Amino acid sequence: METFLLTVNGSISSGDAYIFAKQIDSFKQDNMPLSQIWLNSLGGNVADALKMSLIISSNNLTTVVPNRWECVSACVLLFGAGIRRHAFPESIIGVHRISINEIDNDQARSLSLDMDTVYTAMNFPENIKYKMLTTPPNDVYYLTTIDKKNISTTYSNTKQVDTSYRNSGISAPRVIITKKDRSESRALNQKAIIQIRSNQFISAIANLETAKKIYPSDAEVLGNLGYAYYMIGDYTAAQMNLTSSLKLAPRRGSSWNNLGLVLASTNQIEWAVNCFINYWNFSKNKKAATNQFFSWEQERPGTGIDIASKRARSTLGIYSPE
Repeated sequence: METFLLTVNGSISSGDAYIFAKQIDSFKQDNMPLSQIWLNSLGGNVADALKMSLIISSNNLTTVVPNRWECVSACVLLFGAGIRRHAFPESIIGVHRISINEIDNDQARSLSLDMDTVYTAMNFPENIKYKMLTTPPNDVYYLTTIDKKNISTTYSNTKQVDTSYRNSGISAPRVIITKKDRSESRALNQKAIIQIRSNQFISAIANLETAKKIYPSDAEVLGNLGYAYYMIGDYTAAQMNLTSSLKLAPRRGSSWNNLGLVLASTNQIEWAVNCFINYWNFSKNKKAATNQFFSWEQERPGTGIDIASKRARSTLGIYSPE
C-alpha cells in the first residue's frame, strides 16, 4: 500500500497545532494513509509544539529529519513523538531545556521536570534526555553522529506518551475539513496560477501556502508551490513541496519536470535524469516534452540542466527535436 508524508517547515507559531490537525485530517478524509512527518524547524511556540507532538504520537506516525534539515528546540518534541524516528547522518538536531515565551523561569523549569516522564516514554537515550532537561534555553546541545544513530534505534511508546500528555492537561485540537475549505483552497490555487504566469512569484507563494494550510493533500497546489519556490531560487522549499506533490500524484508530469530542474540546479544530476525521464514518460504531449529537452540544452549549455537533459534523452532514445 502506498503511503504519504507531510512536512513541518519553519518556525512553530501559535495556532499551528490547529493547522497541523487539519492537515492530518485532510489525508484521512481522502483515504490517503499518512505515515511520515518530515521536520525542518528551529522550534518556536512550546504550547503548540506539545499539541503537535501529541497528534504525531496518537496517530502512530514516523518522524524524519533528512540530511541538512534542522530540528532544534521545540521541534524535537515532534521528532521524539514518532513511533519510529530517523535522524539522517547529516541532519542537524539541537536540544535544550524548555522555556515559556523565551523566558527561563520557575514555571519553565517545572515544565521541563514534568517532561521527564514524557521523554522517558519517548525512549530518548539517557544522555540526550539529560541534555534536554539541563541545557539552558539560551544554549543548544547539538546531537553527535552517534547520538543521532542512537535516537533512531529507540522507538517511542506512543500510548505512554499520550497518557503523559493527557495527564498534564494537553489535548489535540478537534477539527473537521469542510467542502468550503476545499473550495477556498482551489480558489487560491487558481489565483496563484495567474500570478505565476505574470511572474508574481512571491504573491503566488503566499496564496499557495495559505491554500496548503487549508487543504494540504492537493497535489496541484503543492506542485505549483514547488515551482514558485524554484523560480525564486529557494531550492530546498521547492524540492520539499514537489516531492510531496509526487507522493500524492506520482504520474504528474509537470511536477517531475520541475523537480528535475530543482535537482539539476543543485547538481543532483542522477536523480534529475530520472525525473526528466519520468516527465517525458508521463507527459501527454510527447512532442512538447521532447522539444523541451532541446530548448533547455540550447538555453543553458554546460549547466546541470543541460547535462541531465542530454542523459535523459540518451536513455529515452531521443536524438532530434520534433
